[in-house]
Amino acid sequence: RDIGVTGVQTCALPILGRATQIVSQLRSAGIATDRDYRSKKFPAQIKQADLLGARYALILGEDEIAKGVASLRDQQTKEQDEIALSSLVAEIASRL
Repeated sequence: RDIGVTGVQTCALPILGRATQIVSQLRSAGIATDRDYRSKKFPAQIKQADLLGARYALILGEDEIAKGVASLRDQQTKEQDEIALSSLVAEIASRL
């Protein structure tokens, strides 16, 4: 797996099955990524991203999926942006 305390660049916080596909796309682009496999509550997922040392948390909720976007949360500044799923990999790569 592409996880490690300092090696994770993004941590996908999934709701729905789309997260697996997006994690695969990010990993294929060379972006170290992990996801929540235990369906923790949202605050616990954000804390896990911090514990993993993730630079970004990728939030994929029902609302985001319906709009065709993901929320990208900067774990350092706590700022959050909506990014179109179609340009997600390129956008994350440009921020790293």
